[in-house]
Amino acid sequence: MNAEQRKKEIYEYIKKQNKCSVTSLIDMFGVSAMTIRRDLDALEKQNLIQRTYGKAMIKNSLTEDPFYDQREATNVEPKQEIARKALRYLTKFSTVYIDGSSTCNELIKLIPPNISLTIFTNNLITVNLLSEKPWIKTYMFGGLLINDQRAFDSTSTMTSNKEIFVDASFISCSGFNTSSIVNAGILTINERRMMLSNSANRFLLADHSKCNVRGLFTICDWNKIDIFITDKPLDSVYSKAIAEHNVKIIY
Repeated sequence: MNAEQRKKEIYEYIKKQNKCSVTSLIDMFGVSAMTIRRDLDALEKQNLIQRTYGKAMIKNSLTEDPFYDQREATNVEPKQEIARKALRYLTKFSTVYIDGSSTCNELIKLIPPNISLTIFTNNLITVNLLSEKPWIKTYMFGGLLINDQRAFDSTSTMTSNKEIFVDASFISCSGFNTSSIVNAGILTINERRMMLSNSANRFLLADHSKCNVRGLFTICDWNKIDIFITDKPLDSVYSKAIAEHNVKIIY
């Protein structure tokens, strides 16, 4: 079997199963791990699949939230590019909510010294990054610690959120489509919804790989977002649909 035929069959198998492990593909096709990873890299570059640690799944069908460590290692350069674009907006505000996404944490890393900011978050990694910036006043929402997401989530968190109103919120997501922003998991979604409602300015930070990815849970519709910052132009079908909701798209 040549490489092109193998990639086609790998894709058809993943499509049928929805997701599978790299180990199962190695056993099925009787080739090396390096060969399978090379094939999966090619399929991912074609925007056909999404890879997480040790697994591959169809691009538009994320059904669970990857662990934070997996998300942190994915699409690092696009996230950093988005963070650089977002920084010029962040520094205009005094009070900000930032979710615990790996994309937003790239933004946290870029905050320069002596910027007067008060930041609210629920993520341990975000708080650790902010602890290295003592000029920023940091508030962390409490609740139940979700270890694999490095975040807190609980109804008690929602009670405190209702009393907090900020200049801006910066969030990310598992995916987006023409009508909404979605997430694979339900954890921390209610917090993001609440803080978007309590924000004067609302930002979505998401790279192009999240376009047309379906999640199990809707975070919000596009009418809850003011500015969408991404790393490259989208297909006109998506850009036109998003712009119809009066969302400014920054490439």
